[in-house]
Amino acid sequence: MLTSAYEGYPMVIGEALIVQTPVITTDFAAAGEQICNGHNGLITGFNVEDIFQVIANVMKNTELLNNMKNYIEENHYTNEKAQEQLELEFDAI
Repeated sequence: MLTSAYEGYPMVIGEALIVQTPVITTDFAAAGEQICNGHNGLITGFNVEDIFQVIANVMKNTELLNNMKNYIEENHYTNEKAQEQLELEFDAI
């Protein structure tokens, strides 16, 4: 669970996906760059009731949770893109 109003590129989401853990996050600007809503995690609003509803839904709906886990397993997340971008930065120096 990541509750944040702003993140440039949240490492905690990448780390969770690398270890094949679905993520629930609030809808900050970059959330959709890593989370495919309903597939590898869920994006929710910022208020407590929205967050509560999403967490409660996942706790009650084991099929949803299992589907997200299966999706992550089939579409394994890596940090290769971030590594490539970092290497490009170093090459430019």
